Amino acid sequence: MASMLEQEKVHKFVMGLDHKKYNTMRSNILSQEPLPNLNKAYAAIVRERRQLHFTQTAESRSAMEGAAFKVAQ
Repeated sequence: MASMLEQEKVHKFVMGLDHKKYNTMRSNILSQEPLPNLNKAYAAIVRERRQLHFTQTAESRSAMEGAAFKVAQ
């Protein structure tokens, strides 16, 4: 019974995520056998969010450096 409740919590959590950002992670989590517990699913999303933030920050810096280089010419 506790396992069913835990699975329901995981499903609710991942289905509530922004589908544009986390669709792949949602699919990955839901396809795992056995389904991870809520803490592991949450930790996976946190890692993915950090990676997305890091990538966006790096891309933003590259764009700014490129613009600064172009202006400096």
